[in-house]
Amino acid sequence: MTTPEIIKPEWFFYVAFRWLKIFPGTFAVLSQGFIVFVMIIWPFIDAQIRKRTRFSEASVWIGIAGAALLIGFTIWEAVVAH
Repeated sequence: MTTPEIIKPEWFFYVAFRWLKIFPGTFAVLSQGFIVFVMIIWPFIDAQIRKRTRFSEASVWIGIAGAALLIGFTIWEAVVAH
């Protein structure tokens, strides 16, 4: 009944785990909450982007960038030596 020295979360938490390692404590937690908040209100933000700009596919490119970040952080945490 001893705790291992290296604790790694399940693969689906790798993004949050890497985010917490990169940024200082309070900022990391608050920024993750802010990201979730933005995801919840995104339909309203997207409607304003489409209404005010001629670049109506901005949300597609933001989604691609977000998915690339998620994949990148997951791979980064998976291959880093602990």
